[in-house]
Amino acid sequence: MKLDSIATLVLDAVERIDPETRYEEKAHGTPRIPSTNELLRGTLGGRETEYPRSRDRCDVAFEVDGLRIWLEAKHSWTWSTYTQPACRNGAYTKHLFGTDAASSLHDAGTKLPRLIGQPGVDAIAMLVIALGSTSLPHSVDDIRSLARSAQLDVAPWKQFDRPERASRVLGYETIRVRPYLWIRPAASVATKRAARA
Repeated sequence: MKLDSIATLVLDAVERIDPETRYEEKAHGTPRIPSTNELLRGTLGGRETEYPRSRDRCDVAFEVDGLRIWLEAKHSWTWSTYTQPACRNGAYTKHLFGTDAASSLHDAGTKLPRLIGQPGVDAIAMLVIALGSTSLPHSVDDIRSLARSAQLDVAPWKQFDRPERASRVLGYETIRVRPYLWIRPAASVATKRAARA
């Protein structure tokens, strides 16, 4: 399985959608602004999909060369609004490390592992879009801590990311964007051993 090429596809999609201008799954203003997940689904040709035997939904399920990838995506922003990039986001820690469904840790540590060994799933992936500002940079240490807490830093998980960049969107010049992606085959270690035997 070409995890590198899948990762490139996902990270390129993030670059095209200007995630710093989106609010996950929320409508703001008129006309409605599409969410990050909606734009990722459109860019990757994916859909929102129910988890097996659960009401939980996966943000983006898509196919590449016949491989079925299930991707969870979260924002992690340090600032409260782009118009006030020096004001702290009070929910920053909760969105990264909380135990509820709105957190990156929940998706990476609880939801995605349920897909390991599931038929119809070839790879699983966790995308965290780190959004900082010139006044409040995003912490690389917090991203490492998330990876440790969710065991994304353990094989067969593989990490990919892009360098931090300034927003290219007018009015967002002080905002910094850096996507992090972890991806792994969905086959369990036991399934792989049985296939080799």
